Amino acid sequence: MIRNQKSTIEAQMGEGSKNTELPVRIRGFAPLVGRDPQALILGSMPSEKSLEEDEYYAHPRNRFWSLMNWLLAGNKTRPAYKTGIEILSSHGIALWDSVGSCVREGSLDSAIREIEPNPVDRILKENPGIHFVFFNGKKSESVFRQIFRQLIAERPDIAFISLPSTSPANAAWNFEKLASAWRQAFLKAGIPLADEAASELKANKKAPVRD
Repeated sequence: MIRNQKSTIEAQMGEGSKNTELPVRIRGFAPLVGRDPQALILGSMPSEKSLEEDEYYAHPRNRFWSLMNWLLAGNKTRPAYKTGIEILSSHGIALWDSVGSCVREGSLDSAIREIEPNPVDRILKENPGIHFVFFNGKKSESVFRQIFRQLIAERPDIAFISLPSTSPANAAWNFEKLASAWRQAFLKAGIPLADEAASELKANKKAPVRD
């Protein structure tokens, strides 16, 4: 069963302070694990919009849900949130973030500081079927590798794979480039692609190379 998610924002200001610009400590969501996952996608920290909506990747310009819908269900539109979660769960994909709590102004990963990591090692221990960890962006990967160096060394059975961020801040990667990179990672993990996404891969392989 998918675990309920919850976000909280804790103000780090004295009761008598009138300065509303002081940074606040934010906390992310509980993991979405599903049943018998074989892969785990790790983001960095939910954006302001995500915390407001209490949903992973809630910013309308984030390509995550559209990308998952295309690769796994053959539809490039953004699915309803519940539908997106069901698509991931039915394909054995769990979802969480490397950062559990931090201080951040705005939503950019570069503004994240005073990090408290999520206990990702616990999720991997509780779900031994997970043999692939996909990092949605560089910040997610850097936090994880810094905190869990020993785990990485002790778990050669898990492939840790860096992927381009689906965030709108990663404007250099359009939808087609993102789809190509994530598709290859899913194929490596044995995650079944939708017929439409698989057909696109075959078409790209047959396309002539131009100088």
